[in-house]
Amino acid sequence: MKVADLHGIFWGAKPVLKTGRVLYGLLLIAIFGTGCSKDELSGAKITTAIMTVNAASNFPDMNFYLADLQGQQINPDGAVQYPGNSEYITPYQDNFRFGIQIPGESDFHVLDTTGQRTDTLGFAGGKYYTIFAVRRSAAASSADSIRVIITADDLSAPVTGKAKLRFINLTPDAPGIDVVARDSSTLFRNQTFGNMSSFITLSPKTSLILELHETGKTDIKLTLPALVIQPDKIYTLWSRGLWSSTTGTTALGLNVITNK
Repeated sequence: MKVADLHGIFWGAKPVLKTGRVLYGLLLIAIFGTGCSKDELSGAKITTAIMTVNAASNFPDMNFYLADLQGQQINPDGAVQYPGNSEYITPYQDNFRFGIQIPGESDFHVLDTTGQRTDTLGFAGGKYYTIFAVRRSAAASSADSIRVIITADDLSAPVTGKAKLRFINLTPDAPGIDVVARDSSTLFRNQTFGNMSSFITLSPKTSLILELHETGKTDIKLTLPALVIQPDKIYTLWSRGLWSSTTGTTALGLNVITNK
């Protein structure tokens, strides 16, 4: 796995990123990524690794920023599409306000976890984090209706020959969700909106078929395409869209991130 290194920056009025879009603000930072492996992080000055995820269904692409660093963009490879994620990048450890900007718009939206726009998010050195941008509710219709959910990512190696898997419910109108492996056991129980499970250990599988159920019910809400679980990998599953939707960009589904 590669981690983008944000050491290379320059100041300018209209920096051009891979997307060719202009960033928000009068004085802007353009970020250029160079590769460094996670094993190099311990000796680097930049020690926190952050992945960003656009989990806000029916919203456009997003650029992600650390607002207290003059709007330092932390998705240097371009706007993150729904449903998608960036690679891990490495800004300095610190406490930051966090925000998004929709390409083509001038507004900068400072996001939060609790509804307070002045929230700062703490990132410790030597740690990995994922920031999910999600709809506050099924009725959310503007960028100001988006909040963030932050998870600390345990990327310690799985048991040799096994894999690690976790699940987060990012479907705002969903009840508690059970994730059930067909012809097997319930992997995750009663996962409510915004809550990340602990990692579980799985044996490698060439075809893992998962079902989503409302907690405690046997009716299948959704059967998901088969997943391949490889040995020595770490995965995050996240539910996308709306529980009440079956079509379009708000359709209920499941995404998989390979964290390592």
